[in-house]
Amino acid sequence: MKRARVRTVDQLKKYLGQGKTEFFILLRGGLRSSKYIQPTSQGRFWVVNYIDSTDQTLSQKQLVDDSLTNIGRAMEAGAFYCGCD
Repeated sequence: MKRARVRTVDQLKKYLGQGKTEFFILLRGGLRSSKYIQPTSQGRFWVVNYIDSTDQTLSQKQLVDDSLTNIGRAMEAGAFYCGCD
């Protein structure tokens, strides 16, 4: 599987517009925190965390809020990826 670094919400939206839904945060030791992300009809993001099967529906602002998810921090660190084909 190829991977493409995602550094901004705009890049995330671009991949979602191409039908990509598999994303991950690259952790230390080569481990991954895999996520399924899908846009909703209300302009929000539905995020499913594979590690524990939890899900969240988040606005763009909430998606990068460190108190709700680690996606924004991972984008800033260059550790958030699209698992592109």
